[in-house]
Amino acid sequence: MTLPESILAAVLLATAGAGHCLGMCGALSMNISFALPESQRRGWALIRWHMLVNSGRVASYTALGALVGAFGAVLKNNAPWLMKALIVLSSLILILLALQLLGRAAGLQKLEKLGQGLWRQVQPLTRKLLPLQSAWQALALGSLWGFLPCGLIYSALLLSAATGHAVAGALLMAVFGMMTALPVASSGIVAGRLSVLRSPAWRGGAALLSLGMALYIGWQAVTAGGHGSHHSGTAETPPVVSGEAHHHHH
Repeated sequence: MTLPESILAAVLLATAGAGHCLGMCGALSMNISFALPESQRRGWALIRWHMLVNSGRVASYTALGALVGAFGAVLKNNAPWLMKALIVLSSLILILLALQLLGRAAGLQKLEKLGQGLWRQVQPLTRKLLPLQSAWQALALGSLWGFLPCGLIYSALLLSAATGHAVAGALLMAVFGMMTALPVASSGIVAGRLSVLRSPAWRGGAALLSLGMALYIGWQAVTAGGHGSHHSGTAETPPVVSGEAHHHHH
């Protein structure tokens, strides 16, 4: 995928999964609000705490995106077939997300169990950071929150790896994180007011969006060709003609 396509995929993925974010992280977000001192549970003070926590979460996603993007660069040069497999896997996760939105959550739940071992190690650290008393605590809590097992994040990370570039992978995850910050933070600020994300109409539309993305991403992987590592237009910037690029002084 090109870089604009990757960014668009991150936006669409976060949009389609907004209801999933609410279900997975809404309770955590509300717990953060209730763990704050009474005077901090309203207005700008509450918004500030949630902005700090979500900034930490986005930073965590961005770092993971850079890591898997760099891993994707290695794959692109040494095992392009495995890169294709990662893209196909990402599209399959999107199909599982669509099925969950349509009321069949078993597949995605099984996938998310794969990350529960790591989360069991991380979760006790999150409890030690509550109640929040300083900005660094909020940022640290958010960065740990980034390791919560989530099929949506797995799909986004696979797309980041598919960019084949550390910077592009980081950018994709940063956009994805910022897009998910709204439903996640809102559930802790205006508890219960995002019921539209649970409505049948929203879930149906999001399921169609997930399926459409899955088909597009899968189709790209299948049609990229065996030499796709050089010609498929991944998010890595196309090479500039090296000798001429330095002679234009204007």
